[in-house]
Amino acid sequence: MSAGREARLRELLAATVDALDSVRGAHVQYQQLTQSVDKVTEEARAALSDAATPAPFQPTHRHKKRGSTYQVIGTASVQSADFSCLGDESVATVYQDENGRLWVRAFDEFNDGRFEALAIGTQP
Repeated sequence: MSAGREARLRELLAATVDALDSVRGAHVQYQQLTQSVDKVTEEARAALSDAATPAPFQPTHRHKKRGSTYQVIGTASVQSADFSCLGDESVATVYQDENGRLWVRAFDEFNDGRFEALAIGTQP
């Protein structure tokens, strides 16, 4: 084999070794990146799972006539010209029944005596 040809083969071999080292380095970086993505994905799933778990139903009021229990979520301002029963900018009470259904009632109507407040932690 000629000296020139041998030198060329050595150059090609060295270039191949360098290319393989680069590929190995890229593969290691890829594995590290994949592990990081997997970890972040797992943390996101756990956070979403926790956020998606609804709080247990904690009744705060009982309808005197029906005996149904409800949990008051809060109050809301009504903004609608078409909501004739409440009127624009009225205050309403938002509450939830045992099945998770949300209800809205005029604040004054909710507090006119048809509902009784329950002691904290009272179960039906």
